[in-house]
Amino acid sequence: MSSLDFKLCHESGPASLEYVTLTTGTISLLSAGSDGKITLRDADSLGETHSYSAGEPVNCIASHSKSNCLAIGVDNKAVLLNLSTLEFKKQVSSEALPVRALAISPDGSRLAVGGDFSDIRLVPLSTGAAAGSLKSDPYVRSLAWDPEQGSFLAASEAHGYMAIYELSSKAKTRRRCMPKVDILSTARCCVGWHQEGTFLAAPGNDKDVTLFERFSWQVVLSLAEGHTAPVSVLQFSPNGLYVVTGSNNGEIRVWDISTSSNPKVIASTVVPATSQGLPASPISVTWHPKKNAMAISDAAGRLCIWQAPVPADLTGPAMLAEVEEGARHALSGGKPFGSFISGCGAEGGDEVAAGGNSGDHDGSLSGEGAGDSQGEGVSREEKEGLAEEDEVLEAPWDMKQKQQQKQGGHGSSSDRSMRATGSRPPKAGVSGTGGHMAAGVSKEVIKIVERAPQGPKPQPPFQPGSTPVDPLASGANRGCRYLAYNMLGFVSSGPGIDEDCGSVEINFHDTSKMPGRPPVLSDPWGLSMAALGLSGALHASSSTLVYRPFDSSQGNGMWTAQMNEGETITAVAAGADFCAASTSRQLLRIFSPTGVQLAVISSAGGLVALAAQEEGSLLAVLSHASQPDIHTKSQRMRVEVYDLSTLTLVERCEVAMTPGCTLTWLGFSSEGLLATMDSSGVLRMRSSVMGGSWVPVFESSAHCVAGEVFWPVGLSISNLTCIVCSKSQPNPHLHPRPIFTKQALQVPLLSIEGGSAGVESDLLISSMKKTCLSLSNVQGGSACGTEMLEMEIANANVEVSKCLMKLYYAALEGDKQARGLELACRMEDEKSLEGAIRLANFKRMPRLAEAIGNLLSSRQEAAAAAAHLMREQQNSFRDLQQDGDGRVECEENTDPEGKLPIYRGVPSLERQGSVGMDQVPPEAGLMTGIKINDITNSRLASSGGLHNSKVSSSSSMLGNYAKPGFDGNLKRKMSSHSNDNPFARKKQLHPSIK
Repeated sequence: MSSLDFKLCHESGPASLEYVTLTTGTISLLSAGSDGKITLRDADSLGETHSYSAGEPVNCIASHSKSNCLAIGVDNKAVLLNLSTLEFKKQVSSEALPVRALAISPDGSRLAVGGDFSDIRLVPLSTGAAAGSLKSDPYVRSLAWDPEQGSFLAASEAHGYMAIYELSSKAKTRRRCMPKVDILSTARCCVGWHQEGTFLAAPGNDKDVTLFERFSWQVVLSLAEGHTAPVSVLQFSPNGLYVVTGSNNGEIRVWDISTSSNPKVIASTVVPATSQGLPASPISVTWHPKKNAMAISDAAGRLCIWQAPVPADLTGPAMLAEVEEGARHALSGGKPFGSFISGCGAEGGDEVAAGGNSGDHDGSLSGEGAGDSQGEGVSREEKEGLAEEDEVLEAPWDMKQKQQQKQGGHGSSSDRSMRATGSRPPKAGVSGTGGHMAAGVSKEVIKIVERAPQGPKPQPPFQPGSTPVDPLASGANRGCRYLAYNMLGFVSSGPGIDEDCGSVEINFHDTSKMPGRPPVLSDPWGLSMAALGLSGALHASSSTLVYRPFDSSQGNGMWTAQMNEGETITAVAAGADFCAASTSRQLLRIFSPTGVQLAVISSAGGLVALAAQEEGSLLAVLSHASQPDIHTKSQRMRVEVYDLSTLTLVERCEVAMTPGCTLTWLGFSSEGLLATMDSSGVLRMRSSVMGGSWVPVFESSAHCVAGEVFWPVGLSISNLTCIVCSKSQPNPHLHPRPIFTKQALQVPLLSIEGGSAGVESDLLISSMKKTCLSLSNVQGGSACGTEMLEMEIANANVEVSKCLMKLYYAALEGDKQARGLELACRMEDEKSLEGAIRLANFKRMPRLAEAIGNLLSSRQEAAAAAAHLMREQQNSFRDLQQDGDGRVECEENTDPEGKLPIYRGVPSLERQGSVGMDQVPPEAGLMTGIKINDITNSRLASSGGLHNSKVSSSSSMLGNYAKPGFDGNLKRKMSSHSNDNPFARKKQLHPSIK
C-alpha cells in the first residue's frame, strides 16, 4: 500500500480539484476550497501560478478547456470565469438554496446546475437563450454529462437515487442504487462516465461500484470487495482501462477492468488523518491526462499527487500518442478490453477474438457460464431487483422495440454491437435486458408515466431593496451587501472587527430630515434582511427580529424577538409607526415601534414580500394566490394593503405581471400608490382608474441602453428613482456609493396619426396624479397639510390643462376637428375653453369654434343654475333654524359618495340631498366640466346640439370664417365621464339641475 504526502492548500473544509489544459497548452491543476480561493497550480509540485478569491466557500467546480471557461458554485450562485486567467465573466445562475454540483456539456454550450433546490438547471453558455430545467428531487450531489455527444445527463441524489436524463426526448430513468448521504455531510456520491460513453459508473449499496450499460441501464459489472465503507468518489482513467474509487473512510483503490470480467484492485492507499488526528475522506480524485499520476483532495482542504498509481508492468492510464491507437481499439471491443464486454460468458476470463460474431461469442451473455460469471460480481440486491423505481417520463418508444421487449428478444447482433461500443442505434430506446444481463437476474419493470404539463415553480420570498453578496467582489466590497435601500437611506452589512461577528450599519441620504447616524451594530445573530422606516430600522435573521429606534430620547428602545421552533422569517417591513415580519408558517406578525404585538394574521398563500409606506401607515403583503399558470408561465399572486393606523384592510387584488416573469420589487409611491416591478423591467401602478386596475407606467427596455438595467429605489407618480447597473452586475455595490437617476414615467401608448403618444402618456399620468390627490386623506387635518394638498391639486389641474391644450393643437394641425372637440369637452376651466375658441378661429374652423362656444355658454348657465339652487337651499335652511317649532335631523355621510349630508324631516331638502355651499364638493365650482348629454335643454340643443350643429357663417357668434365643403357634422360619442367630471357627480346629487 502506497503512502501519500498531503499538503494543506486551503482552509479546513472540502476542496475540489481538476486537471485542466490552458490556452497555452500547459496542463495545470485547478483547486478550490472553503476559503473561497480558486487556484491554478503546477501539475507536479502543487505550486500556485494564478489565484482568485470568490469571497465565500466554493462548493463545486466544472471546467471546459476547449471553450476556456470555468464554472464555480458559490453559495446559491453559479459564476463563470476565464479558465486561463481566472477573470470574472458573468453570473449564470442564481438559486434559492446552495449550489452543490456543476457540469459543462462536452461541446461547452450548456452548464448543468444542481444543488439543494428542486430541479436541475440547464444554462446556455454560448447563446442568450433562456435556461431550461430537468425535473429532479432536491439535494443533487453530482452531475455528469455523457462524453460521447452530451445526449445523456446523469445525476446523483443524497437520498440514494441516480437519475439519467435523455435530453432529446426528456426521458428520465431513476434508480435507487446508491447509498444515502447525509445532506449536511461533505460526501458527494459521484457518478462518472466511461470516456467513450459506453458505461456509467456509480457507487453501490454494498460498499461497491456498479457499472451500467448505456441505453438499457442494466448492470454489467460490480466492483466489489474493495472497500470497507461506502464509496463517494470515482473516475475512469483517460484511456478507460482503470477506475479509481474512494470511500468515506479514506480508502483509495485503483481497479483494472481491462483483463477479465472479474476486475481486481492493482493499487491502494489511504488518506492520512489530519494533524488533529481526525479522519479525512476524499472529496475529489482526478487522473493526469498525460502521465501515470493522479491528484487527490480531502475534506480538510489538503491536496496531494499520487505518482505511479498504476504498476509499471501494466499499460499506463494516460492516452499517450504511442498507445492511443491501441487504446481506441481496446475501447471499441477489441483486445484486451473486449474481454470485459464480450467475454463475460467465458469461464476463467477467456478472451474472444475481435470481430467474432458467431455462436455464444457474439458480444452477448448466454448460457450457464454467463450466469455464474455475472453472479460473482453482482450483489445480492441486484439479483433481487436492484431498481426500486424506474421512471421513463414522456418517452415515445418505438412499437417494434416494445414488442421485442415483451417477447424477450434481444434484437439483431448489429444492435447489440452498437450498444456494446457505445454507439447510438438508429432509434434510441430501452430493449429489455439488452443481451447483457446474466441469466437469473430479474428484468427491470419500466413504467411509462404520462405527466401533465408543469408550470414554473412558485417564486420564493424576496426582500425589496436588498442585494446578495457578490462572490467576486474584492477590496472594500468583499463580503458586503445592502440589507435595505430606499429613499430614506440604506442598511448595509459587512465584516466586523471580530472575524466571528459581522457588522450592520445605517446611513441616511438626507441627514437634515433624519436623526443622527445610529452607531454601528455588532451582528452576532447573522442578520440577513432589514427594513428602514421613519421611526426605526427592523433587522432580521432567519430566527430573530431586532428593532432599533432612531429616537434615543426614550432610553433603550431597542428590542429583539425570537421566532418559535419551526418558524423562520422570510421578509420584513417598517413604516412610520409600525413594523412587520412574514414567516414560513404563512403568518404576518405586526409590531409597534416599542415592541407591542399589534396583530398576527394567517395568510391563505405563501408570503412572498412585504412593503411599507415610508412616511405613512400602509402595509402591502404579497402572497401566492395559487400555483403558477402552466400556459403563460406566470406567477399567480395577490396583494393585500392594510392601513395600520386603523388596523383595517384597504384593498385586496390580484397582481398583474409580464407572462413568464417574476416580481423583483414591491413598494409605494410618495403619493401612496402601490407599485410593482417584474423581471422584465415593467413598472406598474395600482390606480383607481376603471374601478381599480394595474397601469404600466414604465418599461426599462424603452429607456435603458444595451447592457444596462434599472435597479429601483423609490417612486413618485411622475418619476422613478433608480440606480443604473450593468447586466453583468445587476445589483449596486456598497463602494463607491451609487448615484441616483430619475426616469420620467411613460405609459406605453401607440402612435396614432395626428396624435402625440408622449403627451397622451403625460395626460394619463397627470390625471392619475390628480385623482390620487383628490381622493387622498390628509392625516391629522392640519392647516399646513390642507394647504399643501390644495396646492398640489391645483398644480395637477394645470398639468392636465397643458396636456389637453397640446393635444388639441396637434388635432387641429392634423385637421382632426372631431378629436379637437372631444379634447375641448375635457377642458374644465374657462380660460382653456376660451383659448381653444381663439385657436379654432385662427385655424379657420368656425364650426368648431361655434360648438366650443356653445359648450362654454352651457356650462356657465348650468353653473349659474346650480349657484341659484344652492342659495335657495341656504335660505330655506336658515328659515327653518329661525322657526323654533321646526326640527331638522341631519344624518352625516349617508350620501353614497360620503360628501353630502341627507336631512330627514324636510321633504324639499330630503329630495335635494344638500344644503349650503359649504357642503358642496370643491370640484363643483364654476370652472367645472359637464357631460355633453347634460346640456340637452340648452340653447345648443334647440339648434341641433353638438351631434349635428348646422351653424351658418352669418349666424356665427365667434367667427366669420366658413370652410368650403364643411357640413358642420362634428360627431362625438356621448359617453358619460362621471368619474373624471366632478360637475357630473354634482348633477347626480342635484337632480333638479337641468
